[in-house]
Amino acid sequence: MAHLSFVNVPAIFRYSSSSVTLASILSIVMLGGTASMPAWSAPIPSLAAISSVTQMNAEDFYNRGIDEIKTGKVKEAIDDFSQVLLINPNHAAAFFNRGSAYSQNGDKQKALEDFNQAIRLSPYSTAAYDGRAYVRKSLKDFKGAIEDYTQMLQITPFDAGVYYKRGLVHYRLGDQQSALENFKEAIRIQPSFIQQITGHLVTVAIIRTSELGDYEGALEDFSFLIHFNPSDAQAYSGRAIIRAGLGDKKGAVEDYTQAIRFNPLGTNAYLKRGQILSELGNKRGALKDLRNAERLFVIASSAETDPPLRDFYQEMLKETRSLLRKLQR
Repeated sequence: MAHLSFVNVPAIFRYSSSSVTLASILSIVMLGGTASMPAWSAPIPSLAAISSVTQMNAEDFYNRGIDEIKTGKVKEAIDDFSQVLLINPNHAAAFFNRGSAYSQNGDKQKALEDFNQAIRLSPYSTAAYDGRAYVRKSLKDFKGAIEDYTQMLQITPFDAGVYYKRGLVHYRLGDQQSALENFKEAIRIQPSFIQQITGHLVTVAIIRTSELGDYEGALEDFSFLIHFNPSDAQAYSGRAIIRAGLGDKKGAVEDYTQAIRFNPLGTNAYLKRGQILSELGNKRGALKDLRNAERLFVIASSAETDPPLRDFYQEMLKETRSLLRKLQR
């Protein structure tokens, strides 16, 4: 999550400078402030008028603090929000925005304290929970961050972004299964998240097979990816590997064919499909694939400037040429 700013704040956290209306009175009462009431014809300032001046001072400080956050004057914003809280110590929005400013300024502990206060005063503010989760992650309190994201989902249960963020924290903690569940839920709610999550899901699927030996689970993961993104060459290649490992060579060939369809320059797909076709007795198809793989590995190793990756392509080229020699005997 990027540093928080006023644009993330619910409308309830904003002051209105318009004349007193039922809406403005309600908003002020919900923030713990005092509504200014019209004075009739009193010859001297009434208590209501004095209260109105105080409220205007708080409003001025608050709005100036918001402008300062927008223009990057973080320290000045902290001072102005602090002035608001001197006038009205129950101002949830001031706590939230000062917490955001502290977070931007690198003072995570003070940010945490302010977000705690914002949540105490406005327990249904998802922005405050989101801010606290961000700070908790910065302080390595990952379990606390998960708790905040879980609370957010109690308030807004169909927020794909929160599932994604919670999944990332589980992923960071090594809880691959919980990460996977959150990622999948994010995609179900908002399929566009597939672009952000694909890499994580592929990694989880690899861990399922290499560390847990859960080939069926990995197969399901790649099928899930393909369902939501049927042109994902990486997902087809991943599922092909799993199918080959489970003995479904024809299914693996089908998936490699799809991978090549959506990524015609995919060197590994040609190599792997060529190997399987050779095992299935399709020498002609195998030779064609291996020659394509050889051509692409030559291009890739020549163009690559990163030494480790260039070495990898050269090793793959050697393997491809070795297979070609065997088939051409």
